[in-house]
Amino acid sequence: MYEKELEENEQIEDESEQIEYVEEIKVVTRGVDFSVRELRTLITEKELVVPEFQRELVWDPRRKSRFIESILLGYPIPGMFFTDLDKGKMMIIDGQQRINTLVEFLRNEFKILNRNDINPKWRGKNYRDIDEDSQRKLRSSNIRASVFQILSEKEEEKNIALYSLFERINTGSIQLNSQEIRRAIYFGEFTKALNVFVETDIWVAAYKMVLTSQTTEYEKDKRLNDQEIISRYFTLLALIDSKLLEGDISYKKEINIYMSRAKRYNKDKVDTMFDDLKKIMIWLQTQVDFSIGYLFRKPIVQMKTENITEILGLLKGKKFNIPLFESILINLSGKDLSKIKFNSEKYFSLFKDEFFIESISSQTNKRDKIEYRLKKVNEV
Repeated sequence: MYEKELEENEQIEDESEQIEYVEEIKVVTRGVDFSVRELRTLITEKELVVPEFQRELVWDPRRKSRFIESILLGYPIPGMFFTDLDKGKMMIIDGQQRINTLVEFLRNEFKILNRNDINPKWRGKNYRDIDEDSQRKLRSSNIRASVFQILSEKEEEKNIALYSLFERINTGSIQLNSQEIRRAIYFGEFTKALNVFVETDIWVAAYKMVLTSQTTEYEKDKRLNDQEIISRYFTLLALIDSKLLEGDISYKKEINIYMSRAKRYNKDKVDTMFDDLKKIMIWLQTQVDFSIGYLFRKPIVQMKTENITEILGLLKGKKFNIPLFESILINLSGKDLSKIKFNSEKYFSLFKDEFFIESISSQTNKRDKIEYRLKKVNEV
């Protein structure tokens, strides 16, 4: 599991986000003891909302079994964190795996493992098979929850505060990353379209540097790194189109703001956005075979050579470079592609420009670097 996650991260050139403060916003907290019976009812009646995505990195049967056994033994259970939503509903910030495990067990959807480290009284049994006293004890056991209420009338402020809560209060064995949190908070037509687009042959071919006929051999990016790349592209495109690129930016903050707005986009608007993106990607594939492996990649150092074979050797197999990707796509957005041709020689010449390489390598959030790389790619 961890090796696969590491492999996915190693495919992308990325910079650590600069730590930024969060604007002060009033949050009140109340403590509530929920019985297991109550938690099951809240989930069943959809008054306790599980974030609208299903993470593939979930508890294994051993961890589920140990958790149920801990409750049956009367051991204390770590507290959970919820946040108030509209109309009396709550969303789970932390505790999804514990609640899912309880509900699954009460529905007889899994058995406690038959292992020597499990108490023989419950070993190898599902809920219906354990004795009535144990059933009653499980249903009536209380788990403490801290319930947050974000006091703001502005939806955008509430969403940013909610993002920060998810980011900070995340005690799972595998931490949620930025895009997984966004998918939970900003779920809507935009996030649905993201999920579909990253499985298209044209995207996988570009992302993995393979032929479109080979894309079925590659698994979906489980940690949504690819979805963050697409979200970042749309974010920067919106900033430029709206003439809001007024200084250095925080990609993390701007993506959150953009996705908070995109949450309200209707399906027609979202379909048009992703149709345009797909057309650009298809056009690029007709100009440059993605499997050759140099588009959206950069050399480690400034190029000196004129030899195309040597240039391809310096680019092929390198990591996916996000600033280069968004610079190319933004320059093609809204253009009549039938009147444009990709000039490989001019493209390769970009990598003889030391400042261009720097503009796609470090401090890529600086306004002067964003504008410089967009300008130079536009010349191609």
